[in-house]
Amino acid sequence: MTIAYEVKEEDYVNFNLYHIQHSPSQKNWYNTIRFVLPVLSMPVIYFTGTLVFNQPRILWMITAVLFYIYWINSYPKQHKKTVRKQTVKLLNEGDNSSLFGKKSLEIVGDNLIFTEESATSTLSKRAVKSIKESDDMLILYVSAVSAIIIPKRYLSDQDIRDIRAVIKFG
Repeated sequence: MTIAYEVKEEDYVNFNLYHIQHSPSQKNWYNTIRFVLPVLSMPVIYFTGTLVFNQPRILWMITAVLFYIYWINSYPKQHKKTVRKQTVKLLNEGDNSSLFGKKSLEIVGDNLIFTEESATSTLSKRAVKSIKESDDMLILYVSAVSAIIIPKRYLSDQDIRDIRAVIKFG
């Protein structure tokens, strides 16, 4: 089985977003910023308004609660936008052409032959630690931070089932 595909910058950005959203350590950090930070900010908002500005307590209590509600609802969008912007910024810092372009993945016996414009790599099927699937890509993780990204626009549903069937991972 051979799959020819092309990885574009947008695919790589989407992979990074997917990876960050599904990484256990990143999830913990994200949830801390999303939920704990505004809880810690609420007393600061309240006491600043009531003690420094000497204004009604109910006004600042409502302001603090509204801040909390606003933050937990707006932070996911802000976080995604920031990650996307940072990833694009990092990609523009140097020559990352090897990340993009035409690639192919051939499954031959117990091996995966991964070919790109500048190199060819052979991996054992056992090297694939997990197979993840997002809305727009199939991801073959070979370590916790390294993966083969295959955009789904090059795959049929049958291709995805076949890949999952032939690659057995531990």
